[in-house]
This record gives sequence, structure tokens and C-alpha cells, in this order.
Amino acid sequence: MHKMACISCDLLIELPVNIESDKQLVCPRCKHTITNGHKNSLDFVLALAMSSTIMLIASYWFTFISFRVKGQFRDISLIDASAVLFEQNFYLLSILVLLFTLLLPVIYLTFLLLLLIPIKLNFNFINLIYFARLISKMLPWIMVDVFLMGVVVALIKISSMAEIYLGASFWCYLLFTISFAYLSTLIDSHKIWYWVDNG
Repeated sequence: MHKMACISCDLLIELPVNIESDKQLVCPRCKHTITNGHKNSLDFVLALAMSSTIMLIASYWFTFISFRVKGQFRDISLIDASAVLFEQNFYLLSILVLLFTLLLPVIYLTFLLLLLIPIKLNFNFINLIYFARLISKMLPWIMVDVFLMGVVVALIKISSMAEIYLGASFWCYLLFTISFAYLSTLIDSHKIWYWVDNG
């Protein structure tokens, strides 16, 4: 058993070290979900983090969406999406898209891999506590699912005005979003600090 404060109401709770697969632990006071049990959670999270990273990096290098309007054809990459918003004088929105949908996911996944790989290899050459704190604070600010939903809504609206072609980058980013969404359900403060303490 070890103690941990609920991130919702700060109640100090004694948690078991081992949690059965598909079991859920909730705070007795506020009913906030503390953690979910999962078989081989470290290996599974590491595999998801690596596949998410590959999909995200791949989505940077290919065409995201192509348009054909009145005989004119244009390819747009993920980086171009932020640049186009900047050209249209949506400066703040451009920065937010670049930060929360492109840069933060890469930084988060990098920190997560820097935390998990040394633990998996039992080779702790870095300060794991530093990365654990950053990971816990960064996750709520990553909005890849919101960005993708916004893109889908925009495509539906303009589909009647232009021919739209979804590039390889779009499908890579879609796979990344699904993988990352599942990854975020498996990572919680309990697991992170348990891995750090036993790494």
C-alpha cells in the first residue's frame, strides 16, 4: 500500500500497489477516477507512445489536405495550416494551433519516452522525477482531438465549394489522435509515480 492525494479533492488515499486488470479505483470522497488497472501497463504505454510518436512525425512530412477550386490546386501540410491562419491575420489562433496541436504533443511524447525507456531498461541516467512532473502538467493542454474535430467540421462546410483530397498526413494524424487518446486514458499520476518509484 502507498498513499496518494486525489488530484480533484486532495483526499489522502491509501492505494494498493497492484491493481487488477480492468479494475478502476475512485476517490471515496469525490468519486474522481484515480487509476485504471491494466495488464503490463508499462509495456503497453511504451508501445503506444512509440507508435504515436512515429505517426505524429510522419504526419509532418506529407500532404495533409489538397483542394481543387475553379481549376486551381493547392496542397496543405500540417505546418501550412498554422501559416495560413497567420497570413489571414489570425495571429493568436495560428500560435495556439502550432503550440497545442503540433509542438506540445511532440514535447510530451519525447518526455514520456525519456521517462519510460530508462525505467524499462533499468538504466536511470536522468532525473525521472523531473519528467514525471512535466508529463503530469502537460497532458491537459494537448488538444489534438479538438483540432482534428475542427478540421473535419471545416471540411464538411467547404466540401460543396471545392474538391477535397485527404493526404497521407491526414491519415497519419488520425491514427496518431486515436492512439494518443487511448494512451492518455492509460496514464495517470498513480501509474507515473509508481513507475518512477520502482524504476
